[in-house]
Amino acid sequence: MDIQLIPLDQFQNFLLCLSRVLALLIAIPVFAGSQLANRIKIGLAVATALLLFPAMAPHAPQQIQSMLELGILLLNEVILGALIGLTAQLI
Repeated sequence: MDIQLIPLDQFQNFLLCLSRVLALLIAIPVFAGSQLANRIKIGLAVATALLLFPAMAPHAPQQIQSMLELGILLLNEVILGALIGLTAQLI
């Protein structure tokens, strides 16, 4: 598959999904320690994001207009994923 065939808005939405899942996996207690290599965490995050992306697509923003907007949305997703992971540490 040619990377140029993927629409930019879908790629941006996948990055948003991946950033939340990756932050969650880094912060969740099972994966937070150094027991798992970082490559395994990233691979698991990509696989999970690929599974969740079709369900997230209808709720994603329509089109991101600027890099600033994309940066703010990515920061929002990372913070939300980290908060979910840190909340899981409390349980």
